[in-house]
Amino acid sequence: MKKLYTMLIAFLMMMTSFAPALAAENNESVIEATTSNITAKSAIAVDENTGQILYSKDENTVRPIASMSKIVAAYLIMKSVKEGQMHWNQKVSINKSLEEVSNNSELTNVPLSSNQTYTVRNLLDASLIYSANAAILSLGKAQAGTSEKFVNEMRSTVKKWGIKDAKLYNAAGLLESQVGSEKYPGTSGNIENEMSAKDMAIVISHVLKEFPEILNITKIQKTTFNTGKEELEITNHNELLKGAEQYEAKYQIDGLKTGTSDKAGEDFSATGKIKGHRVISVVLGSGENQRFTDTKTIWNALMTKLAVLSSNLKNQASVKINSAKVADVKLELTQPLDYWVPKGQSEKLHVNAIKLNDPKQKAPIKHSKVIATANVKGNQDQFLENGKGVHVKLKPTQDVKKANIFVRLGRSIADWFS
Repeated sequence: MKKLYTMLIAFLMMMTSFAPALAAENNESVIEATTSNITAKSAIAVDENTGQILYSKDENTVRPIASMSKIVAAYLIMKSVKEGQMHWNQKVSINKSLEEVSNNSELTNVPLSSNQTYTVRNLLDASLIYSANAAILSLGKAQAGTSEKFVNEMRSTVKKWGIKDAKLYNAAGLLESQVGSEKYPGTSGNIENEMSAKDMAIVISHVLKEFPEILNITKIQKTTFNTGKEELEITNHNELLKGAEQYEAKYQIDGLKTGTSDKAGEDFSATGKIKGHRVISVVLGSGENQRFTDTKTIWNALMTKLAVLSSNLKNQASVKINSAKVADVKLELTQPLDYWVPKGQSEKLHVNAIKLNDPKQKAPIKHSKVIATANVKGNQDQFLENGKGVHVKLKPTQDVKKANIFVRLGRSIADWFS
């Protein structure tokens, strides 16, 4: 009987030790039920700072991205300005073909004239706020010399970011048959730019990290554009901005870009703050008039189903330094890591792939010195670019004292024989 009792206790203890792992759910499964009615064919939501994926739906399927293509094009224009190749007040001329594109009533445009010039700043504003197609095509041509060269730059840029399946043909996201003489050589007229929701989130993540000022443009709900003949009022197609039709104060969205085409349906990439953290979301192929509803459904799920925890992971990692008084040097993060978990859960994070910055690191070491890097992730976390987790910096939990000569010598001999 005593033996049976002992076995029962052992079994219960074993089950208790497994309980957190069995009960753990990733963020996506927790909010899946509340987002089951979204119409988007593909969707994703990520933490902009860490790349932690908070929600996804068929995020790897390549689909038409329509005018969200302009985010890639805008990145290259801002990069050119930063590097001094272009400047904001630079005058841009418009050729006859792009003048015709700008006056095509079937496309979203501000009217441009081949007899006028327009500044880089004004054309980029029109491209991102009003999604003016001829405006971004004109900027690409001015930046690279030809539209073909500009598209090649777009392709090279996304490839550098690890995006392999993107299909890019023009800066605007139009059908090739709609861009006049700026058509990419050798392409058919019925193709358009394509990318997956995940890859679109990667693009936005890179743009926001390098040029956060893009939000100063994409948050503008209404402004004017000088056509050379008049001040034309233009309105942002993002209906979740303050002052727009579907604005709700609880969603702190300040960009980025819509996209619409017959093939794409309705696309929308959004960014803003949830619980003080910048989030990026993308929906591709939403039903008619549903992209903003889909986005709000996802954001509401993130707001109500997830919590943000913070930890410096003190004593959860260590490195061996033979010259230290205590060879097993305990570590902590240089700054607390914020991570998302389902509400009511506190998933244990794991520190992996710890690497000393200097393999020959010697004691003594100050508590404030960064001596190692590592990756951090939860049991079921997924990340946008680095599947291994969040890359972090580590320092000792306290000042590390130097061992005496005899201890150091003994350890060296032991290592030599091991």
